[in-house]
Order: sequence, then structure tokens, then C-alpha cells
Amino acid sequence: MIWRGRHVSDPTELGAEEARDYFEEVLRVGRAIERQYKPIKMNFEMLGNSLPHLHTHVVPRYLNDGEPGHPPHFMRIDLKDDPKFPEVEYASDLAALRALLDQ
Repeated sequence: MIWRGRHVSDPTELGAEEARDYFEEVLRVGRAIERQYKPIKMNFEMLGNSLPHLHTHVVPRYLNDGEPGHPPHFMRIDLKDDPKFPEVEYASDLAALRALLDQ
């Protein structure tokens, strides 16, 4: 989730209305991901260390994701070493999530 408003690095820089709008959108995306993928837990991560613009990683977690109870694997590795997600499956999932967001 990327903040599309004026440039800010942290949520503390948002006004009350901006913060409400941003967090409502983050939750809306999180709920759509929950409906589509049925995780056991959702992680919402706002770091901004390497990209100083407000954004939130919305990450579904599963018992079999390799490290339940620890930060997601992608947060600690070089992503270029991970296998690519098949384009057709990516497009299908994206369409399903967009449909859920439109409900």
C-alpha cells in the first residue's frame, strides 16, 4: 500500500483526516487479501528505511510459511534470489483482489 498524497516519510506527518483515509485503505486491502488467501494472520509493516515515503507492507501469514512467529522471509533476503511468481497466476490473483476491493 503506497500513500498517494503529499510526500511524507512517516504516518506521524499525516493530518487526522489523511491518517484516517490512509489507514482505512490499508485495512480495506488487508481485508481483501484475507478473503482471497485465507491466512491465519495478517502483518502490516511500515518501515520506510530504504524507501522514505509512507507505505505499508500488507503480508498474509500462514502456519506453513516457514517461519511463523518471525518476520516474513522476504523482509530479510535479497528478492532477486526468489523464484518469480508465474505471470498468469499473478494476473488472476490481481483481478480477484481488485474485484474484492470493488465490493
